[in-house]
Amino acid sequence: MYLAERKNEDELRRMYRRGEVKGDVSYSYSKDESNQTSSASILVWRVEKMEDGTVKVGEPEEMIFRDSEGNAIQSESLSLSFKDFICTSIMDSDEGKLEAPSLEISSGTLCRTIQTLLEEYREQRARVKMVDIKKWA
Repeated sequence: MYLAERKNEDELRRMYRRGEVKGDVSYSYSKDESNQTSSASILVWRVEKMEDGTVKVGEPEEMIFRDSEGNAIQSESLSLSFKDFICTSIMDSDEGKLEAPSLEISSGTLCRTIQTLLEEYREQRARVKMVDIKKWA
């Protein structure tokens, strides 16, 4: 996604220089359908607690949750266990031995959140790019 956003900003800069965008409300960089997008993924590390109390971290696994068109890959979801957020000493105690549900975040929810954040980011970057162009003009 980073490289796609760089290309989008380069195109916005060219549009400012050609005079196609004047920084007015008639153009919305954040909602421009010609903006490029790309796939998105997160890396997931699984840990295994050994008998001697040490922790072994496995190789990271890439979880792709968004395709190159920005659509959610429905088969993927992010699952966070309560154990990931509480001290191991508490989890290992008698009081800590509980079955807590996992937090499930669907790929659709991740994609919608990213789209909202991208629009906010693009609104801010459009203003920054306009100031940059004026400085160098």
